[in-house]
Amino acid sequence: MGSGGFYRRGSLIHVQRLRLTNFRNYASAELRLDPGATLIQGPNGHGKSNLLEAIHMLSVSRSTRASVEVELVNSETLEGFPVHAQVGGTVATPAGEVRLQIDYAGSGALAAPGRVGTPGVHKTLRVNGVRRRSADFVGLLKAVQFTPEDMDLASGPPQVRRRFMDLLIAQLSHRYLADWQEFSKVMKQRNALLRAIREGKSRPSEIEFWNVTFAANAGRVMHERMRALSRLSELARPIHFELSGAAEPLAVSYAPSVDVGPGGQMGEDARGPANAVLNAIRELGRREVAAGHSLVGPHRDDLKATIGDVDVASFASRGQARTVVLAMKLAEARLISESVRSQPVLLLDDVMSELDPDRQRHVLDFTSRYEQVLITSAEPGLGDALGIGGERRFVVESGTVGGVRR
Repeated sequence: MGSGGFYRRGSLIHVQRLRLTNFRNYASAELRLDPGATLIQGPNGHGKSNLLEAIHMLSVSRSTRASVEVELVNSETLEGFPVHAQVGGTVATPAGEVRLQIDYAGSGALAAPGRVGTPGVHKTLRVNGVRRRSADFVGLLKAVQFTPEDMDLASGPPQVRRRFMDLLIAQLSHRYLADWQEFSKVMKQRNALLRAIREGKSRPSEIEFWNVTFAANAGRVMHERMRALSRLSELARPIHFELSGAAEPLAVSYAPSVDVGPGGQMGEDARGPANAVLNAIRELGRREVAAGHSLVGPHRDDLKATIGDVDVASFASRGQARTVVLAMKLAEARLISESVRSQPVLLLDDVMSELDPDRQRHVLDFTSRYEQVLITSAEPGLGDALGIGGERRFVVESGTVGGVRR
């Protein structure tokens, strides 16, 4: 397929420009991008993934790879004064250009990441130069990222799957992000009271108000997760069949930490999960006081994937798990497209090298329907194999980008 096969006239939203300052291993970099497919090539460990990470951050306001934000700042910059790093991008939309910007600043010289006592950096979000809250920033650019680390969706810890759910739904609904932030705030206050009761500094009767508030906020978050996963499962099933040819259907479902009754149904609105959480925390009572934190709720929930009767996390082979994860990520892209009527930018980080030729063809057929696709690879011949012309290729080496079309 030639590069023209990816391009669709009338493209609505795409990244036009990416600008980096002191980000990861880039002291300074700028990419000008077009709709269609772009290939970013170069040796492993030289910065290809960092470019896709930066674009994804402009969608969700934070990195999914960094454990602390100081890791995002160029290591040479950390010894200087003052510390500053920036990820900026210009996005073409039907209403005109939108400038997205994430700044990281520190007030003094910082120790290298990982050392004891390393201070953090302060993050600021801006849209068209105006400072914004994360709820007003997330989702202005829709993006779906595929990485080899996404295999953790199948077999990794539950927090990986919770993050997958939360980042997906946050791009679909500003209300969800606000609900999650409010839930986190209430949980922090309730946990502090549980510890105070344990230490004899507060009375057990004081917890009921926070039980009700906690359950109401938890119910809203859980209801949105259930709705999103129900539709994601419907979309992933035919994609998985196309990729694998497996006779047994793929199902993706929400796995709450509370007893939701026969069939796992919690009703048509947030009241069902809220009541389930409230009943559970009232029954747990003393156990939560002893623990000093909330034992059930959306912060303890999970996502479950099955092929027929086989639990993917426990029994699927690596090949089966890879196909399931790929189907889920492709379904994520489709869910965003149908929910917000705006196609996401697809970021394929070294995914093609993990696939056999048949699955490569399926992925290319699927992604060719999207307005912008960025692909990274260490394989020199992949551009020719995918039919992506030289004018749509970048070469990354040691934190520098070449081959930019002017």
